[in-house]
Amino acid sequence: MRSVENKLSLTAGICAAASGLFLMVPVLNAVTGIVAIAFLTLVIARLGFPRGILVTLPGMVTAAIVSSLTMGYQAGLIAIPIFLVLITAPSFMMGRGARKLASPFATVAMGLIPLGLIFAYFLNLYVRLMSDLPLILDQLYSESAVAISRYPFLADLIGKYIPLTGESAGQLTETTRALIMDLFRVLPGIMAIGIIGAILCSFLIAGAGASKFNMIFPRFRPFYLWRASGWWLPLTILGLAPMVLFKPDVWFYAGLNILILTGNVYLIVGLSIVESYFRRSYSPGRLRLIFYAVLVLLGIFAAFHPVLFYTGLVILIFLVALGLTDSRFNFKRESLEENND
Repeated sequence: MRSVENKLSLTAGICAAASGLFLMVPVLNAVTGIVAIAFLTLVIARLGFPRGILVTLPGMVTAAIVSSLTMGYQAGLIAIPIFLVLITAPSFMMGRGARKLASPFATVAMGLIPLGLIFAYFLNLYVRLMSDLPLILDQLYSESAVAISRYPFLADLIGKYIPLTGESAGQLTETTRALIMDLFRVLPGIMAIGIIGAILCSFLIAGAGASKFNMIFPRFRPFYLWRASGWWLPLTILGLAPMVLFKPDVWFYAGLNILILTGNVYLIVGLSIVESYFRRSYSPGRLRLIFYAVLVLLGIFAAFHPVLFYTGLVILIFLVALGLTDSRFNFKRESLEENND
């Protein structure tokens, strides 16, 4: 028993240290952070908060040291609260829920509380950012033009790929500007999906690892039984209404952000329906692998060719529609006592 607890603590400490090491590195910080939250959650759930605090220390120390060496001592001081909020707080909250044997949904919801508070603060800043964004882009373009005119080699290098003079240059500037504006308009929905997805992945990893350490841990039903709760449908209608009633303005994009959130939920449910079909038809694992590999490849290469883009779009819409209609008509033969969220 003691060896299992020590092994769990050591694993969580290594994951926390890896998360601290890559805290400021894009992509790697997300991957290591998700894994660190998962194993820190297991430590809290089994060994309690004192051990959890002890295991978290390697991550905070590593984050502070690496940030200080690469970006200065002030960055090292900032890295500690960042690690506490992004890694320690969600894992402690989920660990508390798992320790009390809360439901899977309640455990995930508890893990979302710290990041949800950060998201709420971001929304407060987001309103100001969107009002200042046109001025920021104008300043950015003017400074870029000055830099290009000052360094001829830079103009020659960029000119090989992008026209810098004439009407095409103006069109390119306007297109880029519109693309950046649209990206920022849907940023809240993208961030919400990222936060929920990260905590859900940590929860699933923790559930898979719990059996390795002889632990009782809340678990969702198997993926092929997942269904969306009924309250996602009114939320979808709430997001769709302003898109139908208003022109592209604040309310239009508010609805679009809601649909980004609910659409991803129904996309996952659509995939679970496909998985349920594979299971009922006793499809070989090779066929499932090919199907999911095709989806991944379409997602990666869709931007490189219109055929790939529209093929991926059609599949995406089909899966979302499948998940949406499943909330009204259960396409799975298995009977469920209650819906999964």
